[in-house]
Amino acid sequence: MKTIEKFNICGILTSDEDLPIVNDLYVCFDDSFNLRIELEHINYENPRYNYITSVVVRKNDAYRLAQRLKVSLNGLPEFIADSMSDWDEWSPSLSTVEDCFKEIIECLVDEKCKYYIYNSRL
Repeated sequence: MKTIEKFNICGILTSDEDLPIVNDLYVCFDDSFNLRIELEHINYENPRYNYITSVVVRKNDAYRLAQRLKVSLNGLPEFIADSMSDWDEWSPSLSTVEDCFKEIIECLVDEKCKYYIYNSRL
């Protein structure tokens, strides 16, 4: 499986890292300049259950989204992360991080932005 290089990574929300299972939500670009919103599920006690769910917006669609939101393409990950700042709380639960991920997807739907969802093991 090809390793995807990621850059311009902006963290959105991470569940309580003191627990054996952690959800980490972030937004970034990949090496093809596709926008990626990624939810990593890390199980420290049983790593075979580690996975990542990626919402991928292709470069051209990400560019159109940035235009509609009146931000630069480069600034799109930070804009998305900042727009989810209401979710920021001390030690959020796994489900809180998942709900924030769902809200980002709903925002993409509201903006009529095409996206693809991929699941893979880590």
